[in-house]
Amino acid sequence: MHSQSSALLHESLFKEGESNPNRPALRFKAEHCSYGELAQKVMRVSELLQQFESGTRIGVLLPNCPESVVTAYASFASGNIFVPINPLLRPRQILHILNDSGATVLVTARYLLDSFTSTRELPGEITTVVLIDDPDPGTNLPRGVKLHSWSDFLQGRRETRSATDKIPKTSDPAVLLYTSGSTGLAKGILISHQNLIDGAEIVSGYLGNTRDDRILAALPVSFDYGFSQVTTSLLSGAELVLTNFSLPQQLISEIVQNRVTGLAGVPTMWQQLMDCNWPAGCDAHLRYITNSGGRLSRDTLARLRSRLGKTRVFLMYGLTEAFRSSYLDPDLIDERPDSIGKALPGVQLHVINEQGELCEPGEPGELVHSGKLVTLGYWNNPTASANRFRPPPSSCGLDTAETPSVWTGDIVTLDNDGFLYFSERADQLLKCSGYRVSPSEIEQAILESGLADEVVAVGLPDERRGHRVAIALVASNPNEDNDFAIRHVCARELPPYMQPEEILVVETLPVTPNGKPDREAIRSMFRTNDNAS
Repeated sequence: MHSQSSALLHESLFKEGESNPNRPALRFKAEHCSYGELAQKVMRVSELLQQFESGTRIGVLLPNCPESVVTAYASFASGNIFVPINPLLRPRQILHILNDSGATVLVTARYLLDSFTSTRELPGEITTVVLIDDPDPGTNLPRGVKLHSWSDFLQGRRETRSATDKIPKTSDPAVLLYTSGSTGLAKGILISHQNLIDGAEIVSGYLGNTRDDRILAALPVSFDYGFSQVTTSLLSGAELVLTNFSLPQQLISEIVQNRVTGLAGVPTMWQQLMDCNWPAGCDAHLRYITNSGGRLSRDTLARLRSRLGKTRVFLMYGLTEAFRSSYLDPDLIDERPDSIGKALPGVQLHVINEQGELCEPGEPGELVHSGKLVTLGYWNNPTASANRFRPPPSSCGLDTAETPSVWTGDIVTLDNDGFLYFSERADQLLKCSGYRVSPSEIEQAILESGLADEVVAVGLPDERRGHRVAIALVASNPNEDNDFAIRHVCARELPPYMQPEEILVVETLPVTPNGKPDREAIRSMFRTNDNAS
C-alpha cells in the first residue's frame, strides 16, 4: 500500500494562511481574498458546522463562488462531508441527491432554492438552510427548518465539540460526489481525505504548480475535474480565480485580464473557444491547459496549439471513481496525439480481456485502475460497489488484498511502448459535453410523463461534444405533436446536456434475441434517417 499523508487539505490551507497571510488566494469578479482571510473564513464556518454530528452531509447547491470553496474546506475541517450539487440540474435531480445523501444542511442561493421548493418540499433530513444572499421575507420552508443568510450564519454562536468527537483522519470520507451511472439516477461516490490529498499532490506535481501560478476554475466544482482546480491551486499556494463558464469569448477575456497561467477544460469547451478571437501573446502567461472528460480531436488539438504555441497541453484520462488515471507528457503530443498517456505515479493500470488475462499490445480490453486515488465506493449501494470496486485478476501480479482497484468500464488498447489509447465505453454510458449521462435517466423522465409507451436513448458520435443524445420512442398517442411535447418535458425535467437533439417516433423498437432494446440497431435507424434526409 502507498504511504499515507498526514496533512489534510484544510490543514495545508491553515498553514499557508499563517506563513503567507497576505498572499492572494481567491479571486471572484471584484472580490479578492488572501490566504490569511480565506483561512479565517474556513475556520469560522467550520466552528459553526461543529454543531452537527461528525459525518453530516453538507449540501452545497451553488455555482462557482467563494462560498462554495469556504464551505467545502469548512466541511473537511469539521469532520463533515461536502456534497456539491450542480446548479444546472433540474428539481428531480437536485431532490434525488438531497434525499439519497441524507444531507442535513443546504447552502444555496435564493433563486436556486425557489427553483425547486416552489412546488415540492425540502427532503425531510434538511434542518438548516443557509442562503448566500438575503432570504426573502416570504420564503416558506417546512416547519422546523432553520433559515439563515450567509452573513448571519457567520455571526452565529460558535460551537465546540466534546473531546470524544471524532477528529477527521485521512481515511475518513470528505466528499460525496454524484455522477451518472449506466443505469438509473446519479450515484454518490465517497471520496476520502487521502484521495483528495493524493490527487492534489500528484496533479500539482506533473503540472508543476507553484505559488506563482494563477489558476482559472471554469468547470463546475460539483464536477471532480472542476473541484480539482480548487484543491491543486490552494495546495500549491497559487491564486485561484473562480468563474462560471457560459460565453467563450468572455472566458478568453478573463484569461487575459487575470493573466491566467493554468486552465482546465473538456472537449466541448475547447471547441467553443476555438471559434473565438484569441489576443496575441496569451501563451506568454498561459503556461498550460489540460483536457479530460473525453477525447480531444486532432483538429481541435492542432488549432489549440497553433494559437497557443508556448502553452503546454496535457491530455488526461480519469473517472470519478478514481479521479485521475493517466496523462500524456506534452512533449510527446506530436508523436502520439491520440494517446491518453501512461499511469500516474502510485497508480497501476492494466488492460484486461474477457478471460481475465492481460491484453497483448493492440488487443482491446477493460482498463483496471489499481493503487492510489481509488475512492471508497458508492454511497449506500453495496451491490454497485462490489461490481465496480473489485480485486484485479491474478494476472496483474498485485496483492489483491492490499491494492484497491476499480474496473473503469472503458475499453482501451495498449501499444508496444506502454501508451494507452481510449476506444469506447463497455457499458451504455454517454459522454456529453464532458458529463457522464445515463440513458436510463433520460428514458425514465420521458416514461413518467406518460407520452411514450417505450423509449430508448442512445448517443450518436459528435466531434464537438463526444455524444449527442437521440431518442426513439413508441408514442402513447401517435396523433399528438410528440416531438414538441417530448422536448418540453425534457427541458423541464433534465439539464441542458441531457436534452435530446433528435427524436424518432416509431411503431415498434428493435430488440435483441433476449428481448432487450437493440441499441446498435436503434443508432443505425438514426444514421439511416440522416442519409435519407
